[in-house]
Amino acid sequence: MKMYADTRVARNRVARNVVDSLFRCLLISVLLAFAGCDSDSGDDTPMPPPPDTAAPTVSDVDAGGGAAVSRIVTLTVTASDNTAVTAVRFFVDGTEVGSDTTAPYEFAWDTGALADGDYVLSAEAEDAAGNVGQSGEVTVTVSNARQFSVTLGGDEEVPPRDAAGSGSAELDVNLATGVVSGELEVTGITPTDAHIHDAFAGVNGPVAIGLEQDAGNPRLFTVPADAVLDAAMVDKLLAGGLYLNVHTAAAPAGAIRGQILPEGFELYFADLDADETVPPIESSATGRAAVTFDTATGALVVQVQVTGLDDATDAHVHDGYAGANGAVLVGLAQDTAEPGHWFVTDGTLNAAGAEALAEGRLYVNVHSPDHPGGEIRGQILPDGIVVFRADLTGEQEVPLVETLASGVAFVTYDEAAALVSIHATTDGLDDASDAHLHSAVGGVNGGVAIGLTQDGSDPAHWFVEEAAVSAELAAALLAAGTYVNVHSPDHPGGEIRGQVVPDDIVFASGRLEGRQEVPAIDTSASGSFAVTADPQTMRVTVHATTIGLDDATAAHLHDAYAGISGGVAIGLAQDAGDPAHWSVTDAAATAPQLDALRAGRLYVNVHTPANPAGEIRGQAAPRGIEVLFNALSGDAVVPPADTPAGGLVATTTDLATREFVAVVNTTDADDATSAGVHAGPAGANGDEILPLGQAPALDSQWSAMTVLDEAGFAAYLDDGLYAEVATPAHPDGALRAQILRSGAPAPEPEPDTEAPVVTLASPGDTVSGTVTLEADATDDTGVTEVRFFADDVLIDSDDSAPYSVDWDTTGAADGEVVLTAEAEDAAGNIGTSAEVVVTVDNAEEVSFAALQGDIFGPFCSGCHTGPSGSALPGGMDLSSTADSYASLVGVSSIQQPTLDRVEPGNPDDSYLVRKLEGGPDITGTRMPQGGPFLNQAAMDRIRQWITDGAPNN
Repeated sequence: MKMYADTRVARNRVARNVVDSLFRCLLISVLLAFAGCDSDSGDDTPMPPPPDTAAPTVSDVDAGGGAAVSRIVTLTVTASDNTAVTAVRFFVDGTEVGSDTTAPYEFAWDTGALADGDYVLSAEAEDAAGNVGQSGEVTVTVSNARQFSVTLGGDEEVPPRDAAGSGSAELDVNLATGVVSGELEVTGITPTDAHIHDAFAGVNGPVAIGLEQDAGNPRLFTVPADAVLDAAMVDKLLAGGLYLNVHTAAAPAGAIRGQILPEGFELYFADLDADETVPPIESSATGRAAVTFDTATGALVVQVQVTGLDDATDAHVHDGYAGANGAVLVGLAQDTAEPGHWFVTDGTLNAAGAEALAEGRLYVNVHSPDHPGGEIRGQILPDGIVVFRADLTGEQEVPLVETLASGVAFVTYDEAAALVSIHATTDGLDDASDAHLHSAVGGVNGGVAIGLTQDGSDPAHWFVEEAAVSAELAAALLAAGTYVNVHSPDHPGGEIRGQVVPDDIVFASGRLEGRQEVPAIDTSASGSFAVTADPQTMRVTVHATTIGLDDATAAHLHDAYAGISGGVAIGLAQDAGDPAHWSVTDAAATAPQLDALRAGRLYVNVHTPANPAGEIRGQAAPRGIEVLFNALSGDAVVPPADTPAGGLVATTTDLATREFVAVVNTTDADDATSAGVHAGPAGANGDEILPLGQAPALDSQWSAMTVLDEAGFAAYLDDGLYAEVATPAHPDGALRAQILRSGAPAPEPEPDTEAPVVTLASPGDTVSGTVTLEADATDDTGVTEVRFFADDVLIDSDDSAPYSVDWDTTGAADGEVVLTAEAEDAAGNIGTSAEVVVTVDNAEEVSFAALQGDIFGPFCSGCHTGPSGSALPGGMDLSSTADSYASLVGVSSIQQPTLDRVEPGNPDDSYLVRKLEGGPDITGTRMPQGGPFLNQAAMDRIRQWITDGAPNN
């Protein structure tokens, strides 16, 4: 390697190069005096070229585009010269570290032997004549020593664990050598081991480095002194693909875990279930997605673990707010060894995708044959963005509305930006006239805060995106003080409504009715209620509105499971201006009362003179608690029992814990001998899974509590449980009620198999530059995306009508291009348009004046100058635009008389082209004499000018 100590040596070398260059030029001149110049006139006597004194130009060194570098870095420059660049040399702090003689000019610089700090990069380029051009100086920072802070918890385990422990670690890694050091400290658990593992978040991997447990402090672990990551492991580290895992005796696979993430990486987790699909479906499948995103490069890694969905057909990352279906951004692959594992390790988000991620607009969707539009789904939410779900029912309207319509709304709230996006989907409400976000707690009406717009392609879809939220509205939103309301002509005040409830608020609403009383009351009165509790302030607000109950004497919140009477917990006051309205605002609540509310054990009860124990009642079941009432009869027994007795079975089920409470109240069956819950479908008998005990003071009441096993819970979800009561007259069953979750089995909707219809409009027969492509698309359910293609290559897509994209035709070769468009609906059905053929013509007009100035003047006129037609070397005068045109166009070649020097419209038979390209069938040598020859770009311009008719322009 040649070393340059100072600039004086460099100047001496340049001086020697100049002398050498002058000598070579003198020698060439003498030699050329004895040679002829080859020309179109037939004389090949060469003219001596002027000496080359122009130095090459060289760009500043590019070290990968970043100011900080590590490990092995590729240094690149671009260099050019009027003749040719023979070498490019790279320097670090003035010392040559490498060179390259061919373009692209680059050098792999190993920073591993250098101390971290700033270094100056430069380069020089040299040509054959010894002329040297210098780049500017670029300062970069070598940073091989990196620090990583890691927080460990049970939520990152696969599967996640509800661990009480936590941990924190500080690691130091030299990226060049792979040397690792650092410590990990654990609290709240008794660890048995700890390691650095090889895997991305969301999947388990093998041990890469074992940590040493401190003998004096078993909660302290140290990285061994000889720990080293090889180059592949460093690559994984820099991609976010290593994690720390702490094991315990109770959790040998891992109790707490933390991903080791470089600066600029973000990690998200999303829980997947059927509740988030649009429209919501019934499925017990669940999943969890871990998303690792590099904000600097856009690199995306997604790992999804799915349970209860063995026939999943596909999985993707989509672009759409919660409550809305959106286009696919990144596809996931299924693990051939583990069908429940879907992943992508080399995904990429462009700037628009990264913005969508930051706005909480991306979601993971897993598809199945029964639900091709998606069976389980989970929104990927950055910190500061939350999604609230609101189930829309007529029971939440004030007053209660009897309707078969329903719906669901998802509210995405960006706290930092103070923006809200709402997507609501209705079912059975085809004549909806308006929809809004209102301000009020559950059980009372409030004013409009934000209006929603109806989707022109899907009347059941109402939405607003990125609406500004005032401070007052934000406070109401976070306190469960807003609701989504959908109006109709029959119910202009609202037909279905749903309270927007944050996760830290406990909310329950429902219907007040006589059948829930114990014993059941036959009454025409009804009503509705809502209970809102804030565990942070320990305050409860209750609103109840009755219908047909003008003589109510009192109302309370009581404590007991459905089917059982309980004591008063909190009293309600009657509204002086509206006797049908009973309420309490911000009443103090105890911790046991809040636990009872969470478990579905509180109920609203309204008393009257005729029924002082209560005439109408409603069980308060927060989200995740399911309360069902099903009538007992002899007709349901298999075989049917002839009995006048009857009754009601009330069940309360915690869908998360599978805790199940069953209460049977009979009428005219006080001699019952036993009661129990059995597993079996309607019309068939099954085994008893839960015997019920008789209440000590009530011959008519039987109850029990249990935690359903997986089989029992699956039977419950599938309407496969029933309650049965035996009597002396009917020991095999006198009364029976199938425990139906919706009153009757709900039929699955017919799958959507109809593809959208899409028509692509022609942008014109001939196109150039950037043109707009437009398409019309329609579907029986709704179009989610229209994609535009040129020769089967995706141009871009649009997810809202009118569907259009801008097409930059300069990226396509001139000539015919086939355009198509395809439209996709939520079920994944795709319709394709007819082909539209266009001609791309982006060729620029080439002027002869430009050719003269750029080519014939600089490269040819040195020899070709003199009277036109002369037989001397200069007989073809190319010294000016007028003389060149007269010498070339339509003039027969002297060397090949059958060919014109330039034949307009025919570049291949123009002798000028043949001489410049070196054939075919030329006399003498290729021009320009002795080179350098014209590059392809110059030849393309000459050919284009001749093809255009060789105009004198």
